[in-house]
Amino acid sequence: MKKKLLSLLVLLLLLGSILTPVAAANLRFQVTRQVVNLYLNKTGTASIEYFYDFLNDQGSVIDIVDIGLPNSNYDLSSVTAEIDGNKITDIYKSDVVDPVVSIGLGSLAILGGKSGQLHVMIGTVRDMFFEADTPSKTEAYASFGFSPNWYGSDYAYGSTDMTVNIFLPPDIKSD
Repeated sequence: MKKKLLSLLVLLLLLGSILTPVAAANLRFQVTRQVVNLYLNKTGTASIEYFYDFLNDQGSVIDIVDIGLPNSNYDLSSVTAEIDGNKITDIYKSDVVDPVVSIGLGSLAILGGKSGQLHVMIGTVRDMFFEADTPSKTEAYASFGFSPNWYGSDYAYGSTDMTVNIFLPPDIKSD
C-alpha cells in the first residue's frame, strides 16, 4: 500500500511539473506606424498627440501601453486615449517609471496576432521651453527639446513608418 501511495505521489509530482502553466510569454509587438503631433503653445506649455498602429505577436497580449513624456510636469487630467475608436478611462501615472503615463486597455487589449490603433492626447505638459543662449543681449530666444516616445528592442521590433509634426504658436515668425 505504501509503495502504491508513493508511486501515485511521484506520478502526481511528475504530472504537476509537466502540466504547470508556462509563464506568460514575453511581450513582443511591432509599431507599424507612429504619428506624433507636438503642439507648442504660447503659454509655454505643449500638447502631445500620438497615433500608434500596433501589430501584436501570437501568444502576446498588449493590455497596458506606456507613454514616456518629456518631463514630470504634465497634467494627468488632460490625458485622453482611445483604442480603435473606443474611449479608454484607465489612465494613470506609471508606478514603475517616471515620467510615464500608463494606458490600461482592459477588455480592449490587443490580443496575440491582432492589430490595433491607439490614440493618446496629452493636453498639458509644462516646462517645455527654456531661454536659449544667444550672442545678442537685446533679444531673447526660446528653445525646446523633444524626443518622441519609443519602445525598446526587448519588446518592439521591425520597421516603423514614423511622422513627427511640430506645430509652433501661430504668431511665431519664421526667422
